[in-house]
Amino acid sequence: MSHSNRDLSTFYQDSRALGGQEGSLLFWSLLLAIYVFSVLLTYRNKNGELMPYVGVVMAGVQIFFLTLNNFVASPFKVLASPGADGVMHYVARLMATG
Repeated sequence: MSHSNRDLSTFYQDSRALGGQEGSLLFWSLLLAIYVFSVLLTYRNKNGELMPYVGVVMAGVQIFFLTLNNFVASPFKVLASPGADGVMHYVARLMATG
């Protein structure tokens, strides 16, 4: 699940979080959350009859993406495995994979 190399420039090493399917799903979930928030905030006083349905549909799509992020293609799977002593070493694993 490594999407980077130590020989690459800093710009490419910083973008490795969005590499592969896991990172792109996380990125799209973020964009969708921003879009949902902005739509619900912008139209909160307009179309009063439709807004509950709009909110439910948008929440359903967001839940779908978050379910994929959590159970199918988790971008944090590499960091979630315990070390030899049974303790989670998130920072050490993050530095080792970089």
